[in-house]
Amino acid sequence: MNSLMQQLYMTPTFRYGILTRDTMSLAAHKQIVLRERQAKDPLKPLHIPERPEYIATVIKGMQDMFAFLQQSKLKYWNSRPVYSYIFSRRLSD
Repeated sequence: MNSLMQQLYMTPTFRYGILTRDTMSLAAHKQIVLRERQAKDPLKPLHIPERPEYIATVIKGMQDMFAFLQQSKLKYWNSRPVYSYIFSRRLSD
């Protein structure tokens, strides 16, 4: 997993895309989808899997990691908190 993150970080276009991504837009997108579903079928229960929040949290973790590596003089990052969240959520889904 570390080597994958290294490769992603070393790709300038990908790194810039992650660093400039607005994670709040994912939550806003979920609200739009909920309203559209409510309008189509008002009797159907509103439930959307928690994927937007999960994805937003993973992107936020990558933003923290990439920003630290880009701005710091240190050449390493403790990635355990990000990975533990990714894998614990994946196993529980």
